[in-house]
Amino acid sequence: MDEQTEDTPELAMVRKHCNELGEHFEAVSIFCSRHDQGGEHGTVHINLGVGNYFARIGHIKDYIIKEDEGTRINQRKEQE
Repeated sequence: MDEQTEDTPELAMVRKHCNELGEHFEAVSIFCSRHDQGGEHGTVHINLGVGNYFARIGHIKDYIIKEDEGTRINQRKEQE
C-alpha cells in the first residue's frame, strides 16, 4: 500500500476501505481531498492504493485522458 506520512483518523478510514476493496479487486486507488482552513497547506489530501501497480497507473492515466477529451469537446461545443 502507498503510505502517507502522518497517521490520522481520516487516513485510517481510507486505509481500511482500500484494504477491504483490495480483497475483491485486483487494483484499487483512492484519492480524497478536503479544504482545511486551519491546515498548513489549506488542502488535506490522501492518496492510497493496493494491488497491481501498473493497473492502478493505467486506470489513472485513462481517467485523465477521458476527462481531458471531455473538456476539449465541451469547449468546442461552446465555441460553435
